[in-house]
Amino acid sequence: MILDSLTIKVLAAELANRHVGCHIRNAHADDTGLDLLLASAPGGETDDTWGIRLEYGPPGTLSLAPAPTLADGGGRERYLQGSRIDSIVAVPGDRVLSLCLSRPDAESRLTHGLLHILLIPPRYRAVLVSRSHGRILGVWAGRGDRRAPAYGSPYQAPVMAERLDPVRHTEAEFADTLQRHGGALEQALQQALAGADRHLISRL
Repeated sequence: MILDSLTIKVLAAELANRHVGCHIRNAHADDTGLDLLLASAPGGETDDTWGIRLEYGPPGTLSLAPAPTLADGGGRERYLQGSRIDSIVAVPGDRVLSLCLSRPDAESRLTHGLLHILLIPPRYRAVLVSRSHGRILGVWAGRGDRRAPAYGSPYQAPVMAERLDPVRHTEAEFADTLQRHGGALEQALQQALAGADRHLISRL
């Protein structure tokens, strides 16, 4: 499943509308993907539970389903369990969905992190970053994923070519850029539009 940046913006808004304020009741990962079980209360004592499933791929997929059953997670997933989702946003110009999380530590002090879900084909991955020191607390990626960052290293956003974003740029800027690209309109759009691919261009 290929998600362009426009679709990811809409997805982020829908997820935020439904799941901001929810808690990650459980998290589990294996060689194929990462599963999050979301509940509207910390203890999960509610019928309103949803799951987010990230499959690494290729091709990667991102899906939602009501009330999945998950095995208890371990390892780096413990950083996710019990976290509250404070916001869900799409990173402008990138194919990245970011969940802003907060959770108390062992001394009941509130800590904050960012769970970046990188929806960049052909492989998807998730990276948890501390907001206090900017280092990576967890990486969930498929085996053989050479683009996956290392645990403990400073997080660096994916290097993306500077492209036009329909939210931030004007029609005049689009027209000027397309003229400078020249050639076939479809090819110019794919090169100039942020997060666009042939599937999106074919629908425009």
